[in-house]
Amino acid sequence: MLTFSDMMTLLLCFFILLFAFANNDIEKFRSIVGSIQNAFGVQIKRKDSPFAAYAPTRFERDSIELDDDMRELMTLKLDLLQSLEPDPDMVKVSEVVVENKAVALRIPTNELFKSGTAELLPDAGRRLTGLSRFLEDHKLFGTVKAHTSDIPPSTSQFPSNWELSAARAATLLNKFLSENPHLQKNLFKASGYADTQPLVPNNDPANQQKNDRIEFYFYSPQVEVW
Repeated sequence: MLTFSDMMTLLLCFFILLFAFANNDIEKFRSIVGSIQNAFGVQIKRKDSPFAAYAPTRFERDSIELDDDMRELMTLKLDLLQSLEPDPDMVKVSEVVVENKAVALRIPTNELFKSGTAELLPDAGRRLTGLSRFLEDHKLFGTVKAHTSDIPPSTSQFPSNWELSAARAATLLNKFLSENPHLQKNLFKASGYADTQPLVPNNDPANQQKNDRIEFYFYSPQVEVW
């Protein structure tokens, strides 16, 4: 009887999870996970921490300890991914990573700017709607970082990639803040890095396209250097 009861409980939990995924309701999913934490114990929120903690099966069994800062960053990453979900095209081309005490969103430059210029595409503002939703729920410091490949600009307007990347970062941040007046301007800044921080070697067109990117870095107010 005990074995049968245990099996039926697990089956019930399994079908509840399937229902939650099918409806794609994140809040309902979190609520359901919390109610069956004794059965599965995955990604539950610890009572002694304001951030999401992970299951013992993934981290604690391997003796990997997550401090509060890392838990916060992982929670922010999850929230940012959820904010981008309504735009499948954006999810497809972008990447969300955790690094340097921040959550970073990487977007290929050609998704926001016309090639070789600092002129935004007509739908650039719409592509950043998910970021607006994300920042409505979180008060964070933000930095827009523009990077280029090692290909020099082909127009006289930008003598080098330094001017081009700086112009792109400033243009994008100005556009984003002007369309979201509820955000505090003193919490954001823009930086151009030219080709000084490539993700991969600039040895072929595919890698050059990958290095030509825009990054949004979001930092907790507790971070001293951002």
